[in-house]
This record gives sequence, structure tokens and C-alpha cells, in this order.
Amino acid sequence: MLGIGLILIVNILFLDFAEAMVVKGYWLESKVSKGMLLQTQKPALEVIFIGSSRTQNHINSRYFSSHGHEAFNYGVAGNLLWDYPHMVEMARRSQGQVVVISLPAEFLFESPQCPQFTTWLDLNFVMRNTPDCLMKEPLRQLANSLPINRTLPEPGAMKNYYPCATADGRALIAKQLTPIDAANMCADERGVLLIRGDERRSVIVFRNGDGLIFSTPSQDLKSQVEWIDRTSIPFNPAVIHYLKNLVLPLQQQGKKTIFVIEATVLKHILMNKSLEKQTGVHTIYMNDQDFDFSEVADTVHLNAKGNQHVTEWLYQHMF
Repeated sequence: MLGIGLILIVNILFLDFAEAMVVKGYWLESKVSKGMLLQTQKPALEVIFIGSSRTQNHINSRYFSSHGHEAFNYGVAGNLLWDYPHMVEMARRSQGQVVVISLPAEFLFESPQCPQFTTWLDLNFVMRNTPDCLMKEPLRQLANSLPINRTLPEPGAMKNYYPCATADGRALIAKQLTPIDAANMCADERGVLLIRGDERRSVIVFRNGDGLIFSTPSQDLKSQVEWIDRTSIPFNPAVIHYLKNLVLPLQQQGKKTIFVIEATVLKHILMNKSLEKQTGVHTIYMNDQDFDFSEVADTVHLNAKGNQHVTEWLYQHMF
């Protein structure tokens, strides 16, 4: 019992330390740390975008804020739809009144999965909605959900934090980006939090939560574009049930929810547009948007030009 108590005390203290660092502007690329950042936002938010790396790198929340709709980009690299319960709960606790949830089109036709990166808030949702997940690897799930684990960044590429603050960091930006992009980066009012990647593909994450990808695709992607017609195929009823339960806490709080079917680069899935009728959630469809290849960063992401395209298009369809 003493050992369990000590573990809990250490985790609580670590969580308090992480929250204090976020308040000072130091946060990491995880849904827990970015959720803490969400809670510190001033002035009061109106719009919160929830999603994966596509949300982080395809939406400029500053654009919405500059047009009178204070926004926060809660996109987290590596997180899938099944990792959203924690993020939705953090949005529910925030002052944001409009929660925009990005959905990959293909997931609407698949069976619900278990979270990849589990937190205590995820477990609360899992116990009520997908309890089978607890039966697969319960000990691992419980251990991984400890705050000291879930506050740390997810494994991935090496990251250089606050590169604009040092000569070496600015040299790294100049090395990995074009001269024009590099010159503008440290002057961006959002403030550069980190840069990761290399000369072929670099990701910039800003202190406000937005991201950008700078890359020149090395392969001929045009020949790989697919338009897949699933308009006659019904959505998986289990996913519809999952989505209804996912947004229920937001609706009970009186927050407006919006689903956005994500824009994609290569695999465009055409579907029947009945999701709003089946879930009761207003839905915006970006899955049938086509992009010029000057807007493409890689097989699944858009670059800075594509970011502007998506941001302006989405703004026009929301306001």
C-alpha cells in the first residue's frame, strides 16, 4: 500500500510540475500536455479544433482568431479517432463554445479500436463505451495511463525546442527550410516551439499549437491519387454509436459540436452525406476537395500553401 501511495504522490507532483511549465509556455507534443495548454488560453476561446497531425498542420487557428473567432488547435501528431476521448473531455472543461472534431473518412466504415495512447480520461470513456479494450492488456493500459507517462512526449523524431532563441537553432531552420520560409519563421507572431525532421521534410510547431510541414515530395504522387466511391456503403453502426457517445458530454455542456471529414492528399473517399442525420452533429465534408500538388507536403499532409487553402475554406464554411 505504501508503494502504491508513493507512486500516486510522485505522479500528482509531476503533473503539477508539468502544469506549471505549461503556464510558462513550455509544453510537449502529447495530448495531455497540449490539453494543459488549452486550459491556459486567454482571451476566452470560441473554437477548439480536435484531431491528429492533419488538424495540427492543416489549420491555422490564428487566422480564425484574427477574424474575431478565438481558436485553439488541439491537433496532436499520432493520435487517431480512438484517442480523442481525453481531448474531448479537455475541450468540455475549457471555455470554448464550438468544438470541431476532425474525422478520417475511412474510419467511418471500420470497427472502433482501442486508444493507442491511453490516459485516465480515456479509460473513463473506455469503461463506459468499449470495455472490451480493458480485457486485452489491462495491466499495460493502467500503467501507461499514469500521469507521469502520459505527460511525456510520444516517441518520435528528435526535436529542437525554441530554435529561434539560439544561433544554432536559427542555423538549423535556415538549413532545413528555404531562405524565404526561414526568414519568415522566427518573425511569426505565433512563436516557434520546435522544429523536427531534416532537409527533406521539416515540421514546425508553434507555441499556440499550430503546425506547418515543409517538404518537397520526392515521388510522383499524382499517379497515386485515388477516388474511391463508397456512397452506397453504409457507415459502421458501431462507429456511429461511438461518435454519439464521444460528443454527448459536449452537448450536455451546451457546446456546439461540428464534425469535419478530413481533407486528404491521395485517398479521396466519396461517401453518402448522412452523417449529420445519423449523429445529430453538423458535418462539413472536405474529403472531396482536390489539391494542386504545389500544396502537398507528403502522402498524407499538405504544406504551408495547403494549410492556407484548408484554413480559408473551412472558415468560409463555418462562418
